[in-house]
Amino acid sequence: MTTIRSSFKCVPAPENVSLPDYFLQEIETFGDSPAFIWPKTEEIITFADLRVKIKQLCAGLQILGLKKGDVCGTYMGNNPEFVMLFLAAQRLGVVVTTCNPAYTPEEIVHQFSDSRVSYIFTEEEYIQRVEQAKASLPTVKKIILLESDSENRKYETLQNIWNSAKPGDDAILPQIHPKEDLAFILYSSGTTGLPKGVMTSHYGFIANLHTIKSLEYANGEMLLLDKNDTVMGVLPFFHAGGIITILFMLLQGAKIVINTRFEPQEFLAMIQKYKVTTLNLVPPVIVFLAKSPLVDKYDLKSLKNIYIGAAPVPMAVADEARKRLNIHNLIQLFGMTELGIIAFMSPVTAQSRRKDGTCGVLMPGLECKVIDPVSGVLCGPMDDGELWIKSPSVMKGYLRNPVATKETLMPGGWLRTGDIGHYDKDHYFFIIDRLKELIKVRGWQVAPAEIEAVLLRHKSIADCSVIGIPDLYSGELPRAYIVLKAGENASTEEIAEFVKGHVSSYKQLAGGVEFVTDLPKTASGKKITGRQGRTVTHIYKSTVGRPWSKMVLYYCLIAFLALFAACDSYKVLVYSPAMGHSHVNFLGKIADTLLDAGHEVLVFLPVMDPELLTNGTNRAKVLRFETGMDPSILNGHSLKTDPFDEKRDIQDDGNLEIFTKIMMDSCEAQISNKELMKTLADYHFDVAITEVFDYCAFGMFKLLNIPSHISACAAPLTDTIGDLFGVPEPLSYVPSLFGSFTDEMGYIDRATNVFMSQFWRHSLRNLLDKQNQLFQRYHGSDFPCLETLAKKSGVAFINANEFVEFPRPVTHRIIYVGGIGVPKPKPLPKDLEDLVRSAKKGVILLSFGSIAKSILLPSEKKMAILNTFASFPEYTFIWKYELPDGEKELFSNYSNVHRMKWVPQVDLLNHPNVIAFITHGGANSMTEAIQSGTPTVAIPLLGDQAHNVAVGVKRGVSVLVLKQNLNAETLTTALREVLNNKMYGVNAKRLAEMIEKKPVKPKEMIVKWTEFVAEFQDLSNLDIAGRDLSFITYFCIDIFAPAIVLLIAVVAVVMKFVTVLGRKASGMFATKQKQS
Repeated sequence: MTTIRSSFKCVPAPENVSLPDYFLQEIETFGDSPAFIWPKTEEIITFADLRVKIKQLCAGLQILGLKKGDVCGTYMGNNPEFVMLFLAAQRLGVVVTTCNPAYTPEEIVHQFSDSRVSYIFTEEEYIQRVEQAKASLPTVKKIILLESDSENRKYETLQNIWNSAKPGDDAILPQIHPKEDLAFILYSSGTTGLPKGVMTSHYGFIANLHTIKSLEYANGEMLLLDKNDTVMGVLPFFHAGGIITILFMLLQGAKIVINTRFEPQEFLAMIQKYKVTTLNLVPPVIVFLAKSPLVDKYDLKSLKNIYIGAAPVPMAVADEARKRLNIHNLIQLFGMTELGIIAFMSPVTAQSRRKDGTCGVLMPGLECKVIDPVSGVLCGPMDDGELWIKSPSVMKGYLRNPVATKETLMPGGWLRTGDIGHYDKDHYFFIIDRLKELIKVRGWQVAPAEIEAVLLRHKSIADCSVIGIPDLYSGELPRAYIVLKAGENASTEEIAEFVKGHVSSYKQLAGGVEFVTDLPKTASGKKITGRQGRTVTHIYKSTVGRPWSKMVLYYCLIAFLALFAACDSYKVLVYSPAMGHSHVNFLGKIADTLLDAGHEVLVFLPVMDPELLTNGTNRAKVLRFETGMDPSILNGHSLKTDPFDEKRDIQDDGNLEIFTKIMMDSCEAQISNKELMKTLADYHFDVAITEVFDYCAFGMFKLLNIPSHISACAAPLTDTIGDLFGVPEPLSYVPSLFGSFTDEMGYIDRATNVFMSQFWRHSLRNLLDKQNQLFQRYHGSDFPCLETLAKKSGVAFINANEFVEFPRPVTHRIIYVGGIGVPKPKPLPKDLEDLVRSAKKGVILLSFGSIAKSILLPSEKKMAILNTFASFPEYTFIWKYELPDGEKELFSNYSNVHRMKWVPQVDLLNHPNVIAFITHGGANSMTEAIQSGTPTVAIPLLGDQAHNVAVGVKRGVSVLVLKQNLNAETLTTALREVLNNKMYGVNAKRLAEMIEKKPVKPKEMIVKWTEFVAEFQDLSNLDIAGRDLSFITYFCIDIFAPAIVLLIAVVAVVMKFVTVLGRKASGMFATKQKQS
């Protein structure tokens, strides 16, 4: 048991120079060698240019008024100006604090108010958020924009500041005391609580850079770069890991290719184009390089080195990446903002490559000891404890937080890392857990306390706890456990949406939301959080408040009963492509239903829409798989860009091309990922359930050896599922799902219906052919046809109700489970209840769903809607509008219109004062309206919505307004019809009552049919023979055609005979006349 000291020589850092001047001195020798390559403009900045630009900018900043002691904040992405500004400001004694450009205005305010920022440097694309934040930042004097060509004349630009000084100019520099004066304040969660300002002195940062520079004395055991290296990374410059690695590599003479954000194809193309030799990455990108099929499409032979930070990479993944990229140097780094950043680095030796999970050895000049967190005793080799590190680069403390500083900085210069780990006999260190309350999402720090503080501002929440749950590709995801106030109600979606509006994307509750009656406490009454919460929270929900003896007895009873339950339970895979809220929620409700029935369920979500964070399920185990989908691909779909476009629909060629690419890329990412496939295969599922977007899932089920499967559809019965199950589809009265026809069609409607039906079959056939080729490429030419595999589905769960849908032929295997995703209505929150009850004649709700956002409505249509509402002054209108605080002037004159970013739709529709619903006609919205007995004015936008509305019109519960004709006149007419004709309400309530009294409930059918399929597996005795018949045989054309030909022939012969006979009779008659 001892303190471990680095075995490498360390040259002491200079103590009498500022950080920027140290940097400028060190890079002087590199002269005209390239320092930066800026792909956005193809500009190359040499080291000599860099020195001149930093000094000139420093002079310009002094002219602007920046002086020693000021604090400037950056809110920008990666660019060359970031580094120049970072160093130029510090030369003046200005302290820099760097802010994540993904932060919300609320998060900006927290950091910039705590650090008392005077000047904010930002980019045009972020100015709106900065302006919102500035209203709460009284210390801010100026906002400076990066862009010189900005049309926003309201603010100073960085280029103007540069131009205020001349090339070669320099500022009058103040005296810097390197060990006392701060260079920058970066924000970190430390070991607990909200993000705190980490105060780093000039000397502290120089010491860390010098520590890395000392690796040249490591006898070749550690990786060093030179001016022949080209470096690129995805680490953001605002992050401590980003800025120190950039400066460190510049100090070695390497040139930096600046990457603004990680876009898979752009990332790979840049490596190829600029012949990048070295990458700075986080573990998810290593997984991408090891497994993504995209990698094979690019020439990456230039790669030699990869630095990895934020978390260890498993040896299997590292070896796979090494082999695929043909490189040896995968360098694992470990650091903390509080340490000045890098503390451990893995050597480039064969021994290091055999150390699975190591973060490396101590950097030169550092010491480390492992302390038992309970006893405080010094640990020996292989004994786990908290890592304490001593380094000349350790922070000066947390800004204005002496309590947190005292908890982290120990006597003797030691810093508590909050990380649990050990070292081996060779003094390699391993991090195995965290003592600190911190969640790591794709390498980002997420403080549970920060999210909890947001949650506790929700009017319905009494208490909460946020923990990190394991995730295969993100590392961890935040999950919230919520205790509601007495008498209050809230949905998981409402809570997730509330958090979404206050925090960055990686802090959102992608791990889910669960409601509990109480939170676990320690004996002293303190809430259990952080790492303890991970273990405890999953088991406490039904046992809070029980004496421990009873709790033990309770769990023994549960375990005992589980032995018997396991005999009849099945392992179920719910394959749920993350490509739409309604689809994910439908499959999530199926998962919850089966879980409640005692089955073991895993919801697998291949992420096709990165912006879709919901998992659909509240209780089932979830595995989210990041497919590496480029968000810009899906953002080109009209669902995202402009769902209100009058000329576009889901079947447009552009939309279909996007859909096909998403399906193909996602499928390839899954089946090529050996680790993923092994993870899923190890579950040994009994049955799988999937929605039929395409055919990839059925190939997956075959590879995973799942003996039975079930198809599902979150919409009414589609042509695709109909064909798989051989469902008869007389197009004379069965309308296509993507048409606006009823089951009573005229000639033109029937002709269009035939065309649309065949169009979709052709499109899906094209996708089927491509996916067949994909599976055969990866798994051999004898891999079965995916359509053949899909036809083996036992049954199909259809999210429709037979009392509502058009009557049509079905088979025994089509199971209608419509309404399973509709939650039970709850009382409204008090403020919303007061609003609804205050309406004179009633409330009308307007919502275009979760995908079609009201903010995308053309302004003339917004005005048409508002003017319509104004003509009904005695009614109160609630409009689900994504920016409740935006466009205030537009809404200011409409006192009866209330905007809400999120609405409890089911709860509102079931309120007696809500008398009508203006909707886009989505399947879930129409179902919720009908089950609540609420009539609708429907404005279908895309996809199956026109069909859903046609059903509503036929049932007498909806009035149709075409989006092409949406104006004040048509909307007013439709609303008057619904409000004045009481039959719409009567019809809706009658349908609601029929659904409520349905003899067999949807949940019961889901459970019983899933168990039936899992037990018997092969249901081929339910196959309809007509499914596989040819068109000619199915319609007996081979019988009718010869019969018709024969009939025509007989008629022709008869007609010929009659003609001949007639001619002879006519001739005989003519002869007799002549004779007479």
